[in-house]
Amino acid sequence: MRMYLSLLATFLFGIVLVGGYSLLTNQLFIMSRVLKNPLGSSTPAFSLANAPSQSLRGNITAYTGSVLWQSRTASQGARLTESHKIIQQGESLETEDHALATISFPAAVQISMEANTKIDFIQTLLSQFLVAQHSGSARYDNTGPKGVSIRSLGLLVHLIGGSTVLSVNPDKGHITVTTAASASATAAYNDTDNVSRIVPVPPSSTLLFDNDTRSTRLE
Repeated sequence: MRMYLSLLATFLFGIVLVGGYSLLTNQLFIMSRVLKNPLGSSTPAFSLANAPSQSLRGNITAYTGSVLWQSRTASQGARLTESHKIIQQGESLETEDHALATISFPAAVQISMEANTKIDFIQTLLSQFLVAQHSGSARYDNTGPKGVSIRSLGLLVHLIGGSTVLSVNPDKGHITVTTAASASATAAYNDTDNVSRIVPVPPSSTLLFDNDTRSTRLE
């Protein structure tokens, strides 16, 4: 009986030893792969200062007066200088009193900012171009096939073709969307009952949006 138990113990110990060695070998193999390529070959390096490589870069083609530029790493805007001409995803521009600015993303849109206008460039992909306009007035001239989306207060507007002017008065909660003859837009928002509403804006039309009452009027 003692011999049987001794043989059984030896057998079980051998299994544990082999299994432990196999597990250890596997772990060492995995660790060696991680050390050779910590992030993995398919994981792109993240940069806080630089936008993703697939995003579009814009050119500040013209500006007058005081324009504030906020980089991806800044907590507030700094006065734009002649040496800085590039705008990228995650950055912001704000025109102050009597200032103007024109930004061109050749494959997507050209944006002409009036005075006291602030725009965040949230996503600048060719397939999905999205900005947030917080105040002021800007003209959007579509130059790409996918259109441009603008988020403002409680309204989301998607512009297709041509030229469209969007004006925001954050104090009164009013937004005006005016399409040119060759442009059209689609506006979306949630009403006071939290029901989603979609309003087509045809060419040569003006949409008025009241953010307080969550209502629209088309002219």
